[in-house]
Amino acid sequence: TGMTGDVATNYFDKLIQVPLHVPRLGVNEVMGYIALLFLEHASASGQLEEARFEEAKRAVPERLRQSWKGQTVDHSFLESLVPQANEELLGLMGLAVRLAPLLAVDSNPRLVKRFLNTVFLRQSLATPQGIELDVGALAKWHLLERRDEKLADAVAGLCLQILTGAWPSCYWLRRRLSQGKLTSRSPSATRRSQSNGCNSHRRWATWTFVLCC
Repeated sequence: TGMTGDVATNYFDKLIQVPLHVPRLGVNEVMGYIALLFLEHASASGQLEEARFEEAKRAVPERLRQSWKGQTVDHSFLESLVPQANEELLGLMGLAVRLAPLLAVDSNPRLVKRFLNTVFLRQSLATPQGIELDVGALAKWHLLERRDEKLADAVAGLCLQILTGAWPSCYWLRRRLSQGKLTSRSPSATRRSQSNGCNSHRRWATWTFVLCC
């Protein structure tokens, strides 16, 4: 109580006589961790044999230890961890490759695990209602919500209007999104208004990858 950050820092400086720096997670580490979380979930659900998962848990850390030699955790390595006949698991390994650069920004293992826990929770809640959700699409959507909640709300509202016939088509939505000209107004109102500068354009264009890839 009442202790400042400087006091705490000086106290630990007396206890620890050498500099201690916790390195940030790199894309390699995040990619391997996401892949192992996917495989853990697949093993728990019976999609992957336990022995295969244990082998992956040994292979990923060993690969990371060799990364300084150029043997990085890449797509082909992750695919070698799963049965080649299992298209779903192969797709999840590809998803790990695509998510890693985005989740590696200002992240840690706890946040990565919580992110995927939320994705799997949403999927499991939809199943009893007879709704099948694609993990890849769901992960991209949750990433959008995490990075820009207002944008996610706006896109969700526009998609609902498309379903009810208030908007012309999904093609129109994707075209406007890729051009950085999407707003929460109707198409006619959008044509009458002007975009709010290049920052708005960059924000919409950035998330084109998340929604359309």
